[in-house]
Amino acid sequence: MNATHGGRWYGDLPWRRAQSTRDTHTAPQSLGTIGSQPELFRMRVRAMDDVSVAELHGELDLLAHARLTPQMDMLTRPERPAIVMDLGGVTFMDASGLRLLLRAQDRVRERDGTLDILPDTRWVAMIMRMTGTGTGFRLLERLPPRLT
Repeated sequence: MNATHGGRWYGDLPWRRAQSTRDTHTAPQSLGTIGSQPELFRMRVRAMDDVSVAELHGELDLLAHARLTPQMDMLTRPERPAIVMDLGGVTFMDASGLRLLLRAQDRVRERDGTLDILPDTRWVAMIMRMTGTGTGFRLLERLPPRLT
């Protein structure tokens, strides 16, 4: 049991991108390093009663989409999954990141589950509204007290 979060962490999935000269000049601030490579995104999942809370951190871009899709598929695999995605740690999201969320939403609906999104930043909520995808998700203003 993790006393800080009131739940048990069962996944901490950091991913790294090989640095190139281009990355050195254009990449946003990394979340830290693993070895000599910056950690640009990760997903942490914790189980709280019957709900899985997935915290996404860093850049949700094409690389994150490719690397996180298998983990998202595992998260959305059970029958009637109940998932809350906390996007508070997301520093960048492009169409690939949005596609990752939409894929998770489709899989959850196929299994009669629920997927709630905690955008936590104005720009993530704005992107979802501008693209019309915000209406398909139930957007939360904050985590329910039992999940904090």
